[in-house]
Amino acid sequence: MSKLSPVVAYQRWLAGQVIAASARIDRCRLHLDAWEYRRARRAELCWDADRKVEAEKLAAGLSKRPSLVAAQLRHVITQSP
Repeated sequence: MSKLSPVVAYQRWLAGQVIAASARIDRCRLHLDAWEYRRARRAELCWDADRKVEAEKLAAGLSKRPSLVAAQLRHVITQSP
């Protein structure tokens, strides 16, 4: 494999851009991993409470729009883990 050796200013600039983009990608990956961990942890700790709140919100509209609430409940049921 040949070694990258930027010779002219433009090549050095391009190499710098690649390095900076690589660093940003690595940082984004770390942030995404942390976000996914927090979401998983929250789901683990709060799943039942979150579902109760969601059910209460849906129930509040049941008498006014029963068909809409039924559709929303079907959606919630299919989204369960």
